[in-house]
Amino acid sequence: MEKTFSKEIIRGTELNVLIIGKREGMEEVLKEFDIFYDIILTKDELIEKYKKNHYEIIFIGNDYLEKNIEKNDLSELIDIIRKNDKNNNTLIVGLMNNEDKHFRNILNSNNVELVLFKPVQAGQMIVILRNDFNWKIIRNFTEKLN
Repeated sequence: MEKTFSKEIIRGTELNVLIIGKREGMEEVLKEFDIFYDIILTKDELIEKYKKNHYEIIFIGNDYLEKNIEKNDLSELIDIIRKNDKNNNTLIVGLMNNEDKHFRNILNSNNVELVLFKPVQAGQMIVILRNDFNWKIIRNFTEKLN
């Protein structure tokens, strides 16, 4: 007897995402969900991008963190994001290579809501989309025969 099941396909075409730092493997995951993204490397670029766009999710890459975390640059960066976040709904996600309590403490003290370890997987992105942006995702269901 054949059974049918439906598979949920999630698309984030309404979301804008910013990656601060190197791509960190995020491109593939974001493309999988049809999510628009920009990539920047500096605080000055952040200010320029924010003049033109609103971002729902900002990923701060490990490479940026390693270079700038001790220089108060991270807190300045977060301040820029929060001051320009008109709807106060931007999710800030730190990307780390491995568990580093020092980095995590600094991220937590700067109100980074979520820390993920690289490489970011599609399943992690689904959880973020469902939990934080459920109202902005497009769901399609496909039926398949087993």
